[in-house]
Amino acid sequence: HTDKINGSIIPALLKNRLFIFLNLTMFLYVGAEIGTAVWIPNYLSEEFGLNVSTGSIVLGVFWGLMMLGRLIYSRAIEKVSAVRLMSISTIGGRICMLINLVTNNASRSILALSGTGLFFAGIWPTIRAYAGEKIPGYSGTVFGIIIASGSISAVIFPWLIGIISNYIGLKYGLSIVPI
Repeated sequence: HTDKINGSIIPALLKNRLFIFLNLTMFLYVGAEIGTAVWIPNYLSEEFGLNVSTGSIVLGVFWGLMMLGRLIYSRAIEKVSAVRLMSISTIGGRICMLINLVTNNASRSILALSGTGLFFAGIWPTIRAYAGEKIPGYSGTVFGIIIASGSISAVIFPWLIGIISNYIGLKYGLSIVPI
């Protein structure tokens, strides 16, 4: 059955530029998502003096808008190409993070961080859908490796943001997200 995990296809996948690109995209996306989410309460506390409870509420809004965004994107993918949807999601998420990083206003930062969750919502499922469409027949193997790429970055990005933050501040640590 072609949808099962098939380790013998891995060498061919590693030569496939689209597969490599999708892995890199998932790596960067999950790193940005988790890197942002992990640091929201600390960032709002450090930059704006908000208490951790407020930061935790904003984190809940980030994830809530992520869920709402997934519902919206699940409908949008029927009308808009995956590439266009990914572009909208990525650009929107970057703009929101940049607004967050340049503002000196807590309310704008909260709105921008919340918007980041909404825009980021479409990236993960769209990468998976696009991979399934463009690399058919090996979904178990393809999805497994792409998701593993994201999982690796979920460990690396929060740590990297923390290291940068220790030296030059959390705002600069989070600046790796929109890059």
